[in-house]
Formats: sequence, structure tokens, C-alpha cells
Amino acid sequence: MIEVERKRELPDPSTLRLRLAEIGYHEARHLTEVDTYFSRPDVDYLKTVECLRI
Repeated sequence: MIEVERKRELPDPSTLRLRLAEIGYHEARHLTEVDTYFSRPDVDYLKTVECLRI
């Protein structure tokens, strides 16, 4: 399975929270994930906004 993630700014999170509640979402617990990022020495990923995260 491959996950593709795109980040977007959410100006008003209350609308999203309402919609999630309408479809049955509820927060069960808090979870902290730790990622490992891989990069190449010839690419500045801060400029290209790309990374390989595992």
C-alpha cells in the first residue's frame, strides 16, 4: 500500500469537525507517530517539498 499525502491549509476547522461528527467520527485516544525521513545528498527537499517517509 502506498500513501500519498498532500497538505492543505484549513482556515476554519470547525466546519470539518462538524462534518466528521455527522458521519460518526469520535476521537478515541491521542496517538503520537514517529516517522523516519530519507533524503538524497543532491536534492534539497525543503526546496522541492518532497520526501520519502517511512
